[in-house]
Amino acid sequence: MSLPRQRASRLEELSDLLLRYGQTETWRDVFVGQGASSVKFQQRPLTVLCSDDPSESIGDPVVSVIARRFRGAVQYGSALPVALSFEEPTAALRAAVALHRLAHGKRMRTAVKTGIYASAELEVRGERRTILLGDALAPVDKEAVAALPGSIRIAPETYRLVDAEIAASAADAMVMTEVEGDDVFSATLMLPPSRASDQSTFAGLGLT
Repeated sequence: MSLPRQRASRLEELSDLLLRYGQTETWRDVFVGQGASSVKFQQRPLTVLCSDDPSESIGDPVVSVIARRFRGAVQYGSALPVALSFEEPTAALRAAVALHRLAHGKRMRTAVKTGIYASAELEVRGERRTILLGDALAPVDKEAVAALPGSIRIAPETYRLVDAEIAASAADAMVMTEVEGDDVFSATLMLPPSRASDQSTFAGLGLT
């Protein structure tokens, strides 16, 4: 496929994705006028998090607050309610831990996976956005659905990058690893239940 045709196909995919998930304002910013000409498509390393939703009610800002706090990008097309991408694997781990600490007793399933992903890079009203394309979320969804309730499942390629961060961000977690030879095949974090008072505000987690 020629580069112009490949770009046209990617733009069509981006358009369909934004409209399917109700991102009409972003769609207008990109596709009305000359906005589409500034969209860049690339393949780059990112860490993706897919998870059940810790929110207590519709309109609860917990996910958007965590995305901003850890410089993540909200993604669309996951089979689970929460999908975020991060440039830094350690930020994805910290976000996953924060989501679980704010879960108010919910037994959430979460997966974190690092890889090379196709993405659209765009600027909307002065804000840089990264939107994943293709079936990038499917493997992460599969890991999250298979995770134990109340756990964070970490893909082996991610575990190698965040091993040291686990002690800093989740020192109280139980860490279960599966090994094959000298390599970690998978890792699962189980955080202890938090006290209700610790979960009641964002301030307790430094998210304000």
